[in-house]
Amino acid sequence: MIRWYYVVQNDFPLSCLYDLPLKYIDQNIRLLAVNAQTEKKIPSILQDYIIHEKDLDWYNPFLQYNNFKIDSAYYHVAKNSSTLLEPFKYVGFITPQSKLTVQALQGMEKKITENMNKKLLFFSEHEIGFHKINAHIGIQGWEKVVKKYNTMYGTSHDITRVLASMIPMKNIFSIPQDILLKMIDFAERTVPIIFEELEYKTELLPYHNELLYSIFLMMQGWDGHLHELVKLPIHDI
Repeated sequence: MIRWYYVVQNDFPLSCLYDLPLKYIDQNIRLLAVNAQTEKKIPSILQDYIIHEKDLDWYNPFLQYNNFKIDSAYYHVAKNSSTLLEPFKYVGFITPQSKLTVQALQGMEKKITENMNKKLLFFSEHEIGFHKINAHIGIQGWEKVVKKYNTMYGTSHDITRVLASMIPMKNIFSIPQDILLKMIDFAERTVPIIFEELEYKTELLPYHNELLYSIFLMMQGWDGHLHELVKLPIHDI
């Protein structure tokens, strides 16, 4: 029902999985190693659970080399959907700085089972949009992104509502697989807008990409494609 990907950029501490029985790791968790240039230390006991981005059928190393960092995992999972998304109803991403617990996984399964006709967004943190949106490319830059969304989906959202809303943040979330595919399609069409607003520099792309996904998911909720936001009890190790 649920597949979580730990996005591994450097090392992976076993403490992330200390609280999980092996059956949950088998069923729900894989380690997705990104950035082939970086040597990674991963406990030998987890070797069977590692997927290397560079070994996938669809592989784009330019994402890492252009500072997409964690975000490249979202693209590679979406583009290799037949092997990395199927047959899971939900897909989630988490960093090795945080740990999944039995409580979180059981809570997700219970919530999904009780709401089979709803699409849920599971997240770990959220905050008022203005604090993030007002930085770097600024409100005018994000207004272009919102306009692009309106053009793509026939909506009429306004940047003012985005600024005043609580948006899910941090690179820890789980969504239905079809929403991930839509999110990546939207990102492919809007990252060029952000790149231009950043004067063709990539250093701040991770910050803006995280915000881009958050705004997209929030507007999907407004449009009725996501029906409920569910906060997960996920904490740093």
